[in-house]
Amino acid sequence: MNNQEKNTYVRNMLLKTLAEMLEEKKLEGIPVRTLCERAGAARASFCRNYTSISDILHQECGRLIAEWGTAYESGPPSRPANVSASLFDHFYKTKTVISAKH
Repeated sequence: MNNQEKNTYVRNMLLKTLAEMLEEKKLEGIPVRTLCERAGAARASFCRNYTSISDILHQECGRLIAEWGTAYESGPPSRPANVSASLFDHFYKTKTVISAKH
């Protein structure tokens, strides 16, 4: 595995583990150390990719929005009123958006 593949793997494991942990705790109650341990990732790997645990969610949402934008622009013309519905439908279909407990 090259460095980029390793980095992608670590990022995916941190996201997956965070999703699992959010079933048990609020976002604010999840320490970086615990997330890294459960994900099998070094803290240095976390710090190389993120500034905070919430940054994992922000980056994933940004990725999903960019992915949706590409698909939306390459699809058939749509009315502006359909933009929100299309975006939410994309989030639902990908099922990777994590809803943090408040």
